[in-house]
Amino acid sequence: MVDQVSFGISEVDKLIGGGMLPGSSYLVETEPGTEELCFVAAFLNEGLRQGKLCGIVLFDMPHEGMISKLTELGINAKEALDSGSMIMADLWAEGKYDPERRGPILMTDNLSDPNSLLRLYYDLAEINNKRLKNRKFTGSRLAVLSASSQIMNYKFEPTYKLSKVGKNLVRQGKTETIVVIHPSMFDETVVAAFEHLSDGIVVLAMKEVKGRFQRFFRVKQSPITGFYTDEVPYEILNNRPSLLTPLAESTVSFSNQAKFHADGSISMGGSRFILTNVMLPNSLLEQAMKMLGYDTAAQEVYNLYKMTGQTEIKTLLSSLNINPSKSDPKQMLKLYASYLSNVGLGIIELVGFTIDLVTYRIRNSLCSQGQQSDKPMAPYLAGTLAGAVEVILGKPVKCTETKCQAKGDDYCEFECQLTAR
Repeated sequence: MVDQVSFGISEVDKLIGGGMLPGSSYLVETEPGTEELCFVAAFLNEGLRQGKLCGIVLFDMPHEGMISKLTELGINAKEALDSGSMIMADLWAEGKYDPERRGPILMTDNLSDPNSLLRLYYDLAEINNKRLKNRKFTGSRLAVLSASSQIMNYKFEPTYKLSKVGKNLVRQGKTETIVVIHPSMFDETVVAAFEHLSDGIVVLAMKEVKGRFQRFFRVKQSPITGFYTDEVPYEILNNRPSLLTPLAESTVSFSNQAKFHADGSISMGGSRFILTNVMLPNSLLEQAMKMLGYDTAAQEVYNLYKMTGQTEIKTLLSSLNINPSKSDPKQMLKLYASYLSNVGLGIIELVGFTIDLVTYRIRNSLCSQGQQSDKPMAPYLAGTLAGAVEVILGKPVKCTETKCQAKGDDYCEFECQLTAR
């Protein structure tokens, strides 16, 4: 079994299947605003920590700027360069190209010619091999920042040749490599060449969520698992990517978790529960309607159960040690659906989740128990869902029952719309 090595971010290791394989290359497809340099810094910093020779190839930033940026991100790049534990190929600055320099490598070749990059690859490989022999490095790592206007006009054939040579050199040196590109800057055939010759592909993206932009990470291809992953939101905390890891499957499903204790209590998910007859909420609404009329009664019941939903989800998340601000909202919404399904409210599914609308569908709902009506008969479920969704999303919500089994629909459906206060 081949030992895997850390990328430098534990959450990334989990998503790609436990870490990188020695000599493997990952393509990082990114876009402006994703703070990809934080991922690059974590990757290189882990290599230095492991005692590896680390290299970085620059296309769109002079080495002085990169040294300053890496220092901000927690890497003493100047010291690493001076000690010979880091190689920096600067294809931006003007100066004399000297492969034997211990500091940054300066390059003046014409980058519009792919052959100049091939020469650079061979020179880097030669320096890498020499240093690996002369120094007690445990291996090597290379980060290539290739989002450059100077090479964006490359076509498929030279890019494929360049990437293939680079990949072979990387594998010969057992060098873990990441190549960072902005796909929107390149011809699609060039992106295809990069993808074809990469062992793994990860994507960094920006999307508008709940009125603000959110960064997302996903695995498009893994040489270890062979699978891709869903998008995982991430934040940059203290200059390091912090992925909001999806909730474990064990917390999303509550089946068979109810426990009946000798002291007369019932618990599930670490919290205490009681069993009650299905007619209790129905009777509450019926009595309120007699005194107040449908509209007022439905609103009062909705408000009462909204507070119940807020308390319920807070208790549930707390008992499972889940922090709403640090967890994937979609997974928490699914978690609540699973919880409600397992306390007897019906078969509940999350069927819609957009920037401003959450939709739940319920089959065999409480509202269908002995009810026939031309109006929605589950304001308690609407209120409960509104309260829980408000806590999960951190914004005010109005929940409306748009379909109801008591009205003859095949299922009940609830739309939780984000609103302004």
